[in-house]
Order: sequence, then structure tokens, then C-alpha cells
Amino acid sequence: MRSVSFRFANVVGPRSTHGVTYDFVQKLKENSSELEILGSPLGTSKSYFYISNCIEGMLFGTRNAEERIEYFYLGSEDYVNVKQIADIVCEDIGLENVEYYWTVGEDGDKGGWKRDVEVMLLSLEEIKDDPQSTTVQTR
Repeated sequence: MRSVSFRFANVVGPRSTHGVTYDFVQKLKENSSELEILGSPLGTSKSYFYISNCIEGMLFGTRNAEERIEYFYLGSEDYVNVKQIADIVCEDIGLENVEYYWTVGEDGDKGGWKRDVEVMLLSLEEIKDDPQSTTVQTR
């Protein structure tokens, strides 16, 4: 029996039904002049990558696994903070001068959710087989 396991950064795509981008779009549909953002300025910083890159990475991992049990990290080499995401969403839907309202988490947390990490970026130092790839890496 063989096993291939993956650890993903945040995966985004056109059918997303939750997450920070989806949340921002829904809030801005209700009120295009202000945006409530969980956490404190600038928010948490995390790595995001597109669903098609995730699928490519999974296919690569399953085709190139050499051990009986193999682990792959899938993600990107950069990260973005919550304020940058808010700016991108506002720009993409054509909104200007949106007022951001930050809600500091419980106990003064910088993150918007309980036990949320402040910075999340998977290590991509050991990219396997494809030095041009930024989506596939082994542990």
C-alpha cells in the first residue's frame, strides 16, 4: 500500500464559498462604502495559491512519489496580508475610498480568529524534480 499526503496553503478559485476574499465581497455587496475586517491592522499574512496550481501539484505529487509514504507541501513562495487582500478586492470590483474598520480579536489578538497564526508560509526550499515549480515541495 502507498500513501501520498499533502499540506496546502490557502487555495482560492472562482467557486470559493468561504474565506477572506469571499467574506469581503459579500460584505461589500451589502455596503460598498465600508468594510469590517476581523483582527487588527494589517491583519494576518498567509500564502494563497490558485486551485489549478493545487491540482497540478497534487498530480505531480502522485506521479512522482518515490517512497511508500510521501508528504508534499503545496503553496506559493510569497504571502499577502489581510489589508492587501481588502485593497485587491476593492480595486477588482471598482470601489474607491472604502473605509476599513478593524475589529481586534479576543484578548487583543492580531488575528481575526481564535488561535489564528500571524504569519503562515509553507517552506518551499526542497522543490522536487522541477526547479521552475513554485507549487510543489516535499517535506
